[in-house]
Amino acid sequence: MAQQTGTSIEEFVREAYEAMEALDVTRVATMLAADMQAVDGVMRTWKRGLGEIGAHLATLESSLTDEVSEIRDMGIREYGDTAVATYVVEQRYTFAGKRHEDIAPTTMVLRRIDGSWKIALFHSVPLAPES
Repeated sequence: MAQQTGTSIEEFVREAYEAMEALDVTRVATMLAADMQAVDGVMRTWKRGLGEIGAHLATLESSLTDEVSEIRDMGIREYGDTAVATYVVEQRYTFAGKRHEDIAPTTMVLRRIDGSWKIALFHSVPLAPES
């Protein structure tokens, strides 16, 4: 489902998480810029471009279950056809049979391409558990 210019940045971010929770990789793929870069707690390294991101999504599709994400403390800045969303995401999920509970300060940079928002950068690395 293409995101139109009327879609708010917050709605777009939340829709991206809904698509991931549903493991709707096809829907997620429509939300990505061709030159996207990403790192998260599962990747633990940078992925660049749709080839690397697509391979990562395929791994998630076969190994990720029970994902629940809660987004809080969202701040949004728009700069014409670019937007930056910063927030904290709390996630619970099972990856490759192991249960995870993460809290991660997150940044999502979006670009408006052909009238639709696309994710250009996703940076979400969990904080170490408090001791």
